[in-house]
Amino acid sequence: MDYLLYKPNSYEQNPQNSYPLIVFLHGGSIEDNEFEALKEKGINQYIKDGNELESIVVSPLHYDPDKFWSEQTVLAIIKEIVETHRVDANRINLMGISRGGYAVWRLAIQYSNSWASCVVAGGACAPFVYAFKFPKLPIWAFHGGKDEIVPISVTESMVNQLKSLGSPIKFTVVPEGGHDSTCWDEAFLNLSVYNWVLRQILPK
Repeated sequence: MDYLLYKPNSYEQNPQNSYPLIVFLHGGSIEDNEFEALKEKGINQYIKDGNELESIVVSPLHYDPDKFWSEQTVLAIIKEIVETHRVDANRINLMGISRGGYAVWRLAIQYSNSWASCVVAGGACAPFVYAFKFPKLPIWAFHGGKDEIVPISVTESMVNQLKSLGSPIKFTVVPEGGHDSTCWDEAFLNLSVYNWVLRQILPK
């Protein structure tokens, strides 16, 4: 699987430093070799707009819009980046939109001790019955109040279940947002989200 890779300007200037890693998983609307489209999605649009992040960012390109993300493929990419770049293993963060958001939920369920934080916008599914597997994981969920593709109740069920377990989850409803950029932009063109993500560190 191919991917976009971003490194901050300071990466080459400070060879002794390790950096957080943000893994961004796009939704199902990008097809084979559409890297230009991927550059205009989520965190990549934020970077393209000239914003600097003190983090390495990897954005895999999922070729088949009819299939869900493979967790093993995502994990293999993360392993490759960790082995070839100066990544702080205690600061690996996941972000996802729609189908990519569903992948983030699944990765949170299966590997909760691997992630410093997760950000999910309009997750295509939120299997709330497994919330007990990651009650302490810092998560910020976003959902459009007018989403007709994935009802907001999908995310609300997960949020409510996690809160009942004492989770620190944050939940932002975008009242006029659908399953579209109105919601995505609130999550990924938002400096406060990145400030929050980059503060998160895996507990020792």
